[in-house]
Amino acid sequence: MTVAATSKWTSTDTGIVEDSLLTPHRFDVSYEDICPVPTAIYRQIGYEPGKRPGPRIAGMVAARLDEAAQIARPAISAISLPIDATAHDHVIVDGTRFDSAVLAGLLAGSSEAIAFAMTVGPEIEGLSRELSANGASFDAMVVDAIGSTLVQKLVRHLQTLMRKRAESRGMVASRRFCPGYCDWHVNGQAGLFGLLRGETAGIRLTESLLMIPHKSMSGIVGIGIPGCQQRNYVPCANCQMRDCIGRG
Repeated sequence: MTVAATSKWTSTDTGIVEDSLLTPHRFDVSYEDICPVPTAIYRQIGYEPGKRPGPRIAGMVAARLDEAAQIARPAISAISLPIDATAHDHVIVDGTRFDSAVLAGLLAGSSEAIAFAMTVGPEIEGLSRELSANGASFDAMVVDAIGSTLVQKLVRHLQTLMRKRAESRGMVASRRFCPGYCDWHVNGQAGLFGLLRGETAGIRLTESLLMIPHKSMSGIVGIGIPGCQQRNYVPCANCQMRDCIGRG
């Protein structure tokens, strides 16, 4: 197993050293860079945009957000790898084949792929389970919503960092794409984790290829020259799953 280096990633980073992703690299992320605002949690627990809960629920959400700031452990593991080949229905990254026409389209024209795995750690979902077991189901739902929102903020943080890294080299970054999206079966997790050479930000896969902790995400971002299609490629427009709940 390759031993990965560890460093700190923050939103003030204007560039990532070119060789830092040539081997698996773990980055611990500052909570302040992904801290959700209360309105995002209100939406997650069912409030319509622009609607606010009463003082009691708002206070409880604020208290749980403060608690999350103390226990969350956001981290990203990533590695830059060559794209060996793309075809209409698959792509080969560093010798590993992934069967997905949508992923192949996203990476068409890319020369490298950033494979990543990220998590906010097990503590938040552990707290949610504990609250639920003690009968505090609403509090558990709020904590679970905070965890889900943190993962989304974390992946957007990664996207921003990859865009900055690409631009510093005169290149562009694609959208992220993850196993389970569109036509990329969740079994792609096994190959993706293999690319990470054992440095997976503390995430493990179950036999059914689910990630533990659950508040985690893995995927690929393509890097290519300006003018290649992936910068404006919209997976939903090229996916045949017309009944997908993820469609906008």
